[in-house]
Amino acid sequence: MENLAFAILEHRRTRPEQPAVQSETRVHTYAELEEAVKKAASALQAMGITQGSVVGMALRDAHEGLIVMIGAWMLGATCNTIDFRTPAAAREELAKTFLHDVFIEDTAAEGAYRSVSHAEWDSLIASAPVAEITPCETPAAASILLTSGSTGKPAGFRISHRAVFARYGVWRGTPLPQAYTRVLSAAPLSFGANLGWVKSALLHGGTIVFFPPVYRPQDLAAAIRKHQITGVPLVPTALRDLLAYARETGETITTPTNVPFLTASGAAISSKELEALRKYLSPNVVQVYASSPVGAVTAIFCDELDRKGDTVGRPLSGVEVEIVDDNNTPLPPNSIGQIRVRTPSRADGIIGRDARSAGDRFEGDWYYPHDVGLIDSEGYLKLMGRSSEVIIRGGVNIYPQELEHVIATCKGVKDVAAIGYPDARAGEEIAIFAVVEPSLTAEDLLAFCRKNLTADKRPKRVLIVAEFPLNQNGKVMKRKLARLLEITEETEA
Repeated sequence: MENLAFAILEHRRTRPEQPAVQSETRVHTYAELEEAVKKAASALQAMGITQGSVVGMALRDAHEGLIVMIGAWMLGATCNTIDFRTPAAAREELAKTFLHDVFIEDTAAEGAYRSVSHAEWDSLIASAPVAEITPCETPAAASILLTSGSTGKPAGFRISHRAVFARYGVWRGTPLPQAYTRVLSAAPLSFGANLGWVKSALLHGGTIVFFPPVYRPQDLAAAIRKHQITGVPLVPTALRDLLAYARETGETITTPTNVPFLTASGAAISSKELEALRKYLSPNVVQVYASSPVGAVTAIFCDELDRKGDTVGRPLSGVEVEIVDDNNTPLPPNSIGQIRVRTPSRADGIIGRDARSAGDRFEGDWYYPHDVGLIDSEGYLKLMGRSSEVIIRGGVNIYPQELEHVIATCKGVKDVAAIGYPDARAGEEIAIFAVVEPSLTAEDLLAFCRKNLTADKRPKRVLIVAEFPLNQNGKVMKRKLARLLEITEETEA
């Protein structure tokens, strides 16, 4: 049966007493999860939710949110998980865009959509029967994953049940399924990578340990050790905070009986940082190149990092990746061009904007993530930056990630970002932003660039900053950095 609810609840037959979901206050075994899900499905059904309905959720309590989600899947409905911190006005816009039949949120909103508070939901659940509901055989999309694209307007990708099964299957033949035994969920369910891990771990028959999404790194490290966590997906900012804590205190996340997998997702991190993560936290480090419309595309594992740490690995099982020119013609190995991906785990469609109106786009079976890269002779993918971020200096294309990789090797550099800015003579010039140790100056960094970069790739401006503006996935918001250039005079070469 092509329904995630059926596949997850089947584990009650083989492992009824194993914890499926747990948080600070409660635990549901697989047998108890089935009962909770059936009550949730009954409550939703009484509210008129049926096949094709859309259930919005903005709950701080991810444990309860997951039960609601599986209950909705039982009925053939679609779930749209929203960050519980999203302002009320934005939630109203999302409800309108995605045609929510009901929105379950922490506090009921007074708006132009049907809203149910967490307290009201608890009352409905308390009186709901454990009904014998058979999972819908032809469910609508499992999830709507949010994306803002380039317009800032609400938009979301429809992810089918079949695509979720495929996203679980791409890891076949890799070590990662070992990580699904006990997964720590330390981000809201609205974060696509975290939700993907939660779904895959439950399909695997593992245990999800929900952890508050706002935490101190020492608390996260303690939870990983305490719960014998085998896998945890984290955005780069969370990984960097955890790494800084480990360096300062000497505490790690491993135990004599458990060495967890740390997965970097949401944005790429440097090979230097990957090396530090392996040294101070866990040797089982995995970097994943993924996108909400297609799921995981490539991955690089700990045993490959020494040799290929400047790449994001090779395509996963069933995933095709090509590098093409502007005419969509495939290019030979080691050629730089547009990345495109074909996979059975791709989204079925997009709501809120046209499939070709943003930088990323669908064309036929292919998805173009708006990234530039190359595939080397061994099949490893190397990212060179976003298409919109390519710097054209004097008619020559310069790729920010190539510069960032070199400058990140400079002693004292914690983080670096390269951007282009308008120049009357060259068309564009290069600016470098860096987060550094106090001993490193802008002049030092320029000297390093003169020594380690060819003349056509050396930055004209260097700006030392305390931190980078980041989005919720840990990606550097380069548009905000560009605005700093307009108001700041800084060291020039």
